[in-house]
Amino acid sequence: MNNRPDNQDDQNTVLEAKALAAGYGERLVIPSLSLQIMMGKITALVGPNGSGKSTLLKALARIAPPRAGMVYRGRPLQRS
Repeated sequence: MNNRPDNQDDQNTVLEAKALAAGYGERLVIPSLSLQIMMGKITALVGPNGSGKSTLLKALARIAPPRAGMVYRGRPLQRS
């Protein structure tokens, strides 16, 4: 995370992940990832087959619980 002099970026953040780790069974697909998705910006998730795109989306949506880290949408998200 960048240290910001003001909170403008925080106010425009739609979704944020900090030190997110995810995988299936014994296989760790995403060892550690931090990201911010900003309002009004286009965000693309690209990569070759098997690179973890679907795993990341499932972890961000809390369909597959992350092994470590946090996902925020204004506050930490909890799976219901």
